[in-house]
Amino acid sequence: NIPDIHTPLNGLYWASMSQVYPWDRGTNYAVEIGRRTARMMLDDLQNG
Repeated sequence: NIPDIHTPLNGLYWASMSQVYPWDRGTNYAVEIGRRTARMMLDDLQNG
């Protein structure tokens, strides 16, 4: 059960290597999940 980046708490995001599973847990995936989370945060800020 892979946790979602969005959490029930407004403005709180969960980005960790647990979202990478079952992929290889290399640095490139850590960077990708960070970028994906940043995009979500920006989208949420722009859309209210």
